[in-house]
Amino acid sequence: MDYYIESWGIDIAKNETFINNTIRQVIRYSHASILRKARNEVAKANGARCNVHRVLVNWLGTHAFYAIFSRRPKRYGTCSLLQHLESELSLPKGRGIQRHFRKLVKESAEVMAALGL
Repeated sequence: MDYYIESWGIDIAKNETFINNTIRQVIRYSHASILRKARNEVAKANGARCNVHRVLVNWLGTHAFYAIFSRRPKRYGTCSLLQHLESELSLPKGRGIQRHFRKLVKESAEVMAALGL
């Protein structure tokens, strides 16, 4: 999404609500897609089960967007988008999730650093 925002050349501060709503839609779509794929005929025939909770996908998606956008302070530091994402991550319900995914978050940060992102 960062690439699209850059290529569009839009004013992030003026379009902050649009960007935030798009982030929410992408995360909701990801969760729905996971559930849909786990419920298709092939998955059912093979006994697949999907216990991915929406709150976990929301936290992971929000963290992913925050991780990418926070690496671009010149682009996203002038608006409250980063602050909004950070506040969502710091909500009490997210603290347990953060502890649960600590290792995954650390590994993904290492991969991003290795890729130069």
